[in-house]
Amino acid sequence: MNSERKTALIVGLLFLIATASTLLSNLSFGSIYDANYLTLVAANEVPIIIGVLLFLTLAASVIGITIALFPILEKCDDLFVSWWSLFPHYLFPLLTIVFGIKTYKEVNSRGRSE
Repeated sequence: MNSERKTALIVGLLFLIATASTLLSNLSFGSIYDANYLTLVAANEVPIIIGVLLFLTLAASVIGITIALFPILEKCDDLFVSWWSLFPHYLFPLLTIVFGIKTYKEVNSRGRSE
């Protein structure tokens, strides 16, 4: 088996892990989006921890995809490779901040309307 085929298998497996961990983490985060989320989160501590660990698995698999594809993409274009390698490292913190602010605003607006 040549190295590009091994890389393709690894990247495919990492894509499957990323997809599965995303779906499973969203299932376990269901109680966060309810009206009384603080009491539900306190009562469902283990599913929330599992969801966070699955979300971290997603982040690790996306970074693994970037690392695995780097040698193949390096043959293409240097500018593309530099953006490809930096994209996940800037995307996840940015998305975390954006969704954190969005969730904070939703929770505060619910608290005021009740």
